[in-house]
Amino acid sequence: MSNSANKLSILKNVVVFSLADTSLWTGRAKMTAEDLGLTEDQVPPEAIASLGSKRLIDGDALKPGSKVRYLMRRACMEVGTRFLGGFAVATEEAEALVGKLDQLVLVGEAFKKTFLATLDNKLDAWHANNPKWRHIMSAGTPERESIGKRISFGYHAIMVQSPENATVAKSLFGAVDMMGSNLVDEIVSEARAFVERSLADGREQGSQKTVGPIRRLANKIHALRFIDPSLGAMAEVVNHVLKTIPEIGKVEAQSFFNLTRVANLLASRSRFSETSRALHEGRLTVEDVVKTLTGGTMPDKRVELPLERASDSAMNASDIFADQSAPRIPEKDAEVMQVVAKIREEVTGVRIQNKPAQRPTAVEPLDF
Repeated sequence: MSNSANKLSILKNVVVFSLADTSLWTGRAKMTAEDLGLTEDQVPPEAIASLGSKRLIDGDALKPGSKVRYLMRRACMEVGTRFLGGFAVATEEAEALVGKLDQLVLVGEAFKKTFLATLDNKLDAWHANNPKWRHIMSAGTPERESIGKRISFGYHAIMVQSPENATVAKSLFGAVDMMGSNLVDEIVSEARAFVERSLADGREQGSQKTVGPIRRLANKIHALRFIDPSLGAMAEVVNHVLKTIPEIGKVEAQSFFNLTRVANLLASRSRFSETSRALHEGRLTVEDVVKTLTGGTMPDKRVELPLERASDSAMNASDIFADQSAPRIPEKDAEVMQVVAKIREEVTGVRIQNKPAQRPTAVEPLDF
């Protein structure tokens, strides 16, 4: 298949969801010289500086709307990747996503209705809590109708086709080219956030809620594997590892160990990419990687994956697989050693001791 044909194939398999119709009133307005009792001569021109903004209403009053918008974006990101200002979603995932977004739009519209109905009371309460600045806030508050127009919840599902003119299509194909790299960046970023949030405090067990983010990432990799051929086998790896983790009850002992290792693999850009490539090229098999991640028998074939330096990956868990892979630092530099140990402990939850630590979260070298 030619490069252009491959890009067209990708476009035929995705629906682009745009959330451009979802917007919120910020609850703020531009501060003016009049608000501060200054003349135009007493303030610098806008080309040099601004006077900032003023909050016209309690920020908590707008949080429910912000939450709905966040949930809409998260629903799209769970099964899609950023593309053309929206989210490219596999066609087979589109219907389920529409159902989620429709429900969230209803919640958003209900918030808008309630917010506008109680707007006067909210403004009065904010003014009462800040009587000294009431005149400033009142001066910049828009009319209810204007505020209502700024609050909306909606989306569009779009099928993208390539223009017949090659020159016109060039820009679109450039965006398609970036989809694979962007997708991997998103996966790594989400996995890294999970490691730092859920695995960096030394915990030795988790709940089903703990596993949730990795299960969602597995679904995302599987759904979008057609964007990058090397992702197909990686999706199999993650799903096989997840099958070793119970779907009910606590996640502990070996199961938690398996969760930790697969999350750490996804959280390292270099290891994720190299392992995916090795799987795609046949240098590794799914069984090889799964056995390594789950503590199974090491295969005879060993493939050294490139290791990142700690200085290049201070907070992306790329150095968590083994002490053996860490950069060698002279023992005489005790202060530096302490800093490295502290960073590793913060990232992995594994305290570096003189004797081997017996933690389920400890990990061995990821050598295949």
